[in-house]
Formats: sequence, C-alpha cells, structure tokens
Amino acid sequence: MRRAVELGLSGLALVDRDELGGAVRFHRSADELGLRALHGVTLTLEGGACLPLLALDRTGWSHLCRLVTLARTRSPRGQPRTSLSSLEAHSAGLLALTGGLEGPVARALRADDEPLARSILGRLVEIFGSERVVIEAWRHDLPYEHRLAETLISMAQRWSLPWIPTHDVRYARPEDRGAMDVLTCLKHK
Repeated sequence: MRRAVELGLSGLALVDRDELGGAVRFHRSADELGLRALHGVTLTLEGGACLPLLALDRTGWSHLCRLVTLARTRSPRGQPRTSLSSLEAHSAGLLALTGGLEGPVARALRADDEPLARSILGRLVEIFGSERVVIEAWRHDLPYEHRLAETLISMAQRWSLPWIPTHDVRYARPEDRGAMDVLTCLKHK
C-alpha cells in the first residue's frame, strides 16, 4: 500500500476471491496512509465464471458480506458459488465489473458466442442497472486479447456503459515477483 502512496494514488481497492478476510486490515492500513479504501469481492458464479463487485456504500458492504455468506453456506465446502438470483436480491449498493478473462462476458466471447455475451451483459444490467455495470478491458499482449478488448469496448459503447482498463496487481515492484512465484507454486503444489 505504501507503493500506492509513492505513486500518488488517492485510493486502492482490495477485491478478494470469494471472501472478505483481508478487509479490516486493508481498511486500517489505508486509513493510516491516507488512502481511500474500496472494498470488493470477486464472486465465483454458478458455472465457474468470476464477477468482481465493489461496495459503493454501507448497504453495498452489507450485501457483499451476505453474498459471501450465502455462497459459502449453500455450496460444497471449499467451492463457494453464487447464483444470479442471490445477486438480484442483494445488488443495492454494489458496482459490478464484468471481470477479466474469467468473467462471464469475456468467457462467452472467448467461446465465440457473442449472442451469449450480450445476453449475460443484459442480465447484469437488469440486476445492477446500467449505472452500476462497468465493462473491464485489458491487454497483456496475448494474441487473442486485442480482438477481445475491441469487442468489449464496442459492447460498452453500444450499451452506453462505462468501460475501464484493469489489471490484477499481485506485487508492487518487479523484485517482489519471487515471493509471488513461491506462493503460486505452493497453491498448485
């Protein structure tokens, strides 16, 4: 987080996968450093796609907590899944991002199913409203990403939705990569 201050950022988001375990420590650290803390979670949907959500207010935070609890209590141990009906019932105060390569819209596009991608995007707009759905685009110089990013941005324009460039941050400086590599190896044994 100190690196965010060094770079002149005013805020930072923590978006854990299917849990909110780091939220309190993250919030306290952000306060100490004068950063605005944005809280979120990337929920695994039924079917395996990932949907990042950010809390916009206290209601959103409450709904994030509820969605994580529902996913953990209604799914097999260690495999939390969230249904669209759960999202619908707890969407107030939340901003939905379409997710990266594993997001539901991008997954459909990667499977060459643009009609399904449009249908999924329509469902997200139905659930969250057009003012609270943001399309993510990114580029890591992989061969298929240029076309995918162009399609996502085109969809954003057609639907009059905002889009943002995103990138997962796993470490703050290049020299920190070694620790991330060790953690990745441990995770995949």
